[in-house]
Amino acid sequence: MRVSHEWLGSMVDLDGVSPKEVERRLTLTGTEVERTFEFAHGLEPIVMGEVVDLHPLRDSDHLNLALVRDGASEPEEVVCGAPNLFLGALVPWARPGTRLPGGMKIGRRRIRGTESAGMLCALDELGLGADHEGVLTLAPGEAVAGQPLSELFPGDTIYELEILSNRADCLCHLGVARELAAALGRTLTEPDTAAVERVGEPLAASVSVAIEADDLCSFYLAEGFSEIPAGPAPLYVRRRLMAVGQRSLGAVVDLANYVMLEVGQPLHTFDLDRVRGGDGLTRVAVRRARGGERILALDGQDRPLDSGSLVIAVNGRPAAIAGLIGSLESAVHTDTRNLLLEAASFQWTSIRSTSRRAGLRTEASARFERFLSPNLAPLGAARFARLLHDTMGVSPRPSPVTAGALPGKAAPIRTSATAISRLLGVDVSSEAAARALRLLDFKVDGANDEISATPPAARTDVTAPVDVTEEVGRILGYDSLPATLPPLRRPQEQPLVATFARPIAELMMGAGFTECVTLSLMDPTAPAPVAGLGDGRPPLLIGNPLSASLGGLRYSVLPGLLAACRLNQSRGRERIRLFERGTVFWAGAEGQRPEEPDLLAMVDHRVESDSTESGNRLRRLIAICQGLEGALATKHLRFTAAKRPGLHPGRTADISCDGVVIGVVGELDSGSVRDLELRGRVVVAELRLDGWLQFAGRRPMAPRLARTPALALDLAVAVPSTAALGPALERIADQGPPELESVAVLDEYLGPGLPSGMKGWTFRLTLRDPSRTLTSREGEKLRDQVLQVLHTAAEAVVR
Repeated sequence: MRVSHEWLGSMVDLDGVSPKEVERRLTLTGTEVERTFEFAHGLEPIVMGEVVDLHPLRDSDHLNLALVRDGASEPEEVVCGAPNLFLGALVPWARPGTRLPGGMKIGRRRIRGTESAGMLCALDELGLGADHEGVLTLAPGEAVAGQPLSELFPGDTIYELEILSNRADCLCHLGVARELAAALGRTLTEPDTAAVERVGEPLAASVSVAIEADDLCSFYLAEGFSEIPAGPAPLYVRRRLMAVGQRSLGAVVDLANYVMLEVGQPLHTFDLDRVRGGDGLTRVAVRRARGGERILALDGQDRPLDSGSLVIAVNGRPAAIAGLIGSLESAVHTDTRNLLLEAASFQWTSIRSTSRRAGLRTEASARFERFLSPNLAPLGAARFARLLHDTMGVSPRPSPVTAGALPGKAAPIRTSATAISRLLGVDVSSEAAARALRLLDFKVDGANDEISATPPAARTDVTAPVDVTEEVGRILGYDSLPATLPPLRRPQEQPLVATFARPIAELMMGAGFTECVTLSLMDPTAPAPVAGLGDGRPPLLIGNPLSASLGGLRYSVLPGLLAACRLNQSRGRERIRLFERGTVFWAGAEGQRPEEPDLLAMVDHRVESDSTESGNRLRRLIAICQGLEGALATKHLRFTAAKRPGLHPGRTADISCDGVVIGVVGELDSGSVRDLELRGRVVVAELRLDGWLQFAGRRPMAPRLARTPALALDLAVAVPSTAALGPALERIADQGPPELESVAVLDEYLGPGLPSGMKGWTFRLTLRDPSRTLTSREGEKLRDQVLQVLHTAAEAVVR
C-alpha cells in the first residue's frame, strides 16, 4: 500500500520529521516500509499555459496547433496531438530549454513545416502517473497562466508499506497516521466527519434496503444526494490520489476513493436515476446470487454469478458484486445528478472467496477481506458527506436508510503491568503502559497494577491480553528492550513420526535417493496411473481452489514423485532416485474429519534397463523397507504378493504389519510407464509410517555387543519359477535353527544352467552361538537345516 507524506502531514504534525525518520519509526512499530520514492519533484521549470487559439495542423489528421500564453510574454505556437485539448484549457507547458523530470530536454522542433515552441505535457511525461491518453488539464480557478506547476503539485514522498494481514486498520492514511503519531508522541488530527445539514426529499420515501443474507452482511447504510454539479473533484483530492497511484475518474468516484484511502472504508456509488424502478422506488436487496444471473462489471467483462457470491440487487437485478465491483449499468458518470451511496460491512471470508473465484482483486476487496471493522461504515459515509458538502456544496438527503446492526462497544481487555513486564522481559510500570496505549487511542482504566484497555473501533486485531502487551511493546520500541534469554521450558513430546524424520532421511540419502517436495494439491479430474496406498480413494475436493488443476488434496505421494521423474527425464537424467515423506488426505467416515496419514514414497527410475536390472532395484527397495524396520521399529513387516492397478502383477507386493496393509512395493507395468510418458523401467514403494514405527512403550537401546564371532555361509538353491520369496523367508524365520541370526537375499537368478521352469535364489546366512564359537562343520549342519526348511516351503534344492 502507498501512503503520502503530505497526506499524513494533514493528520500528524511532521514539522522537523524527515521522510527517513518517518520510515524508521513506522518500521519499528511493525508497519514495514518496503521502499520510498519521490512524487512531483523536478517540476519547477514547467509553467501553466493557457490555450488562447486552437486549430488543426495542416497536412495532419490528428495534430493540432495551439497558441499558448504564459502571461509574461507573447503567445507561442505549440504542436500537440492530445485529443483532450480545448480552447481555454490550462495545461503544463515545457518551454524550450526546459528539462523534464525524466531528464528529457525540450527544445524547438519543426513539425510538418511548423515550429513548435516546446511541449504540452501528459501525466507520464511529468512523472505524475502512467496516463498518456491526453495532456493534464486544469479547470479555470485552479491555476493561472504562468504559474509554476510545482506550486500546484508540491514535492511529496511516497511510502510503500507492507501491511500485516491482521492490520486492516492500517490500509488507510488515518491508520498509518495513528501509528506514526504514537511513535512520535504527537497529537493525531482525525478527518472532519461533522454532520452536515440534510436537505431535500427524505431518502426513505423512495429507497428501501433489505439484507437477505445476514450471515454475509451485518450492516448496510444507504445515503442519498441530489443535484450533483458537473465538474472535477478539487485539485488537492486529485493530486493526493495521483500521488498514491490512483487515476482520476470523476468527482463522485474520486471522492469515494479518497475516503477509502483516508479512513479505510470502501464505498460504492450508484446513479440513482439509472437504478430507480418504473414506479419511482428503488429496492435494494443484499442477497446471494441466483442461478443464471450475470453482471456487466465496471471492467467491461460480462461475469457469471454463482450462488456463493453476495450481490447488491436493485429492483431485482444485480447492480454490484458486494465488496468487489459494480456494474456498468448502475455506475455514476459525468451527467449523474442523483446519487445513492453504499457504506456496508461484509463478511470477510465471503469477499475473499468471491474475489478468488472471479479472478479479480480490487482496492475494496483487498480491504474487506482483512476483516474491516463494521464501525467504519458510518464513519466513511459521514466523511464522504462532509467532503461532498465542503467541496461541491451538496448536502445529503434526510432519512438515510439502514439495515442490520452495528456491533456493540468492544469489551475492555484486562491485564496488568506485571503480566506485560513478564512477556516483554523488561519492567514496565502501569503508567508507562497506559501512556503507550493512550497514544494508540485506547481507552485505559485501572488502579495500581491492573490495566483495563478498550481498543479503538477500527482495531479488530486486539482481542486478548497478549495483544495489549504487543501494543505496549511496539510503542515503547522493541529496539529499546534489553536482549534476554528466554526461560528454559521442558520440551513438549513430539509426534513419533516427526522424531524419526531425520533417521528416515539419512537412511534414504545413504541409499542414494534425493529428497523431493511436491505439491499437496492435485487435479481431481486427472486419472493417476499409479495410486499407491491411495488406490480406491477419491481425492478430497477443495471448496475454494486456486485453480481447476489444483482443486483436490492428494491421496498418495507417488503421483507427484512420478511427475518429478518425468521432468528429470526431460532434462536428460538417465537414473532418477527420489523419495518424499509427506501427508496425504483420505476421506473419513461420515461426519468424521479426514484422515491425514504420513507416507514415505520412493521411486527408482532408469531410462535404459532390463527385467533383471529392474528386479535388482526392486529388491533394493524391499531391503530399504526392511532397513527401516530394523533401524526404527520392533514390529515385523511382511511382504505378500499382490495385484495393484498400474503395477506389474508378478512384481508387486503388499507390505503388512500385524495383519494390516501399510505399504506397497512393485514395478510399474508397461501401460503405466507409457501413460506417464516415461522410458525404461520404474520401481516404486509407498509406506505408511504411523502405526508401526514405534517402540512398544520403550526407548531404543543400543544393541548388546556379541562376545563370539559370527559364521557367514552362502546358500544357493533352485526353486520353481512360481515360488514366492516372502513366504519362504517367513518360514525360515519361524522354523530355522536358533543360531540363525539373519538371512540376506543376495540375488535371484534367471538364465542358463537351470532346469526349465526353475529359478535360483542365493542367501547369505549369518550364524552365531552366544556362548561359543561355531565350527565349520557345525555351520554346514545348520545350513542343511535351513535348506530343509526351504525345501518344505518352496521345493528348494541345492544348485
